[in-house]
Amino acid sequence: MEPETLHIVVTFAPLSAGIGMGYVGIPCAALLADVGLALGFRVTGIQRRSERSGWKIECLNSGQSPFEGDEPGLAELIHRVAVEKGTFRVTDDYSACREADVILIDVQTPVDDDHVPRYESLREVSGQVGQHLQPGTLVVIESTVAPGTTQRVVQPILERESGLKGRSPHSPGPPLRPPPRSPPTLGGR
Repeated sequence: MEPETLHIVVTFAPLSAGIGMGYVGIPCAALLADVGLALGFRVTGIQRRSERSGWKIECLNSGQSPFEGDEPGLAELIHRVAVEKGTFRVTDDYSACREADVILIDVQTPVDDDHVPRYESLREVSGQVGQHLQPGTLVVIESTVAPGTTQRVVQPILERESGLKGRSPHSPGPPLRPPPRSPPTLGGR
């Protein structure tokens, strides 16, 4: 009997700092993709194809790290999952979210001069994800956000764009649907 496939989509947005796509999203996606084949899932990264950061799509798909500097083991890991194992790919097409069981959102959360968080990227990505969200998909916000942001900012956007009603992380009750054949539980930081 074939094990069911668990699809994971990790969404990215460019950072306002010079390096780009982020020191959280890429290592997280690559690590998940490294164990993905053994556990029955693949990872798709989504990157906006902008002039500033669109080059990272081809860079990562060719198995190269977009980071300069010393990131021990990351370049080898990206090459292994993108080229050798084929468990990691990057696209600019948000429709990949339709196939996802788990969506990790890792986007910039800069602050203004008064240290108030600016959630433009989080809102934009949440809207894009919501347009392709399917019932039962787990959405995890890994961006640095203030308490309550998931419920007050992200959840209403996801519900409006998808037409689905979600359950906030603090609501009692069962999940929207049980995972097929109890795939591995994924935890985060």
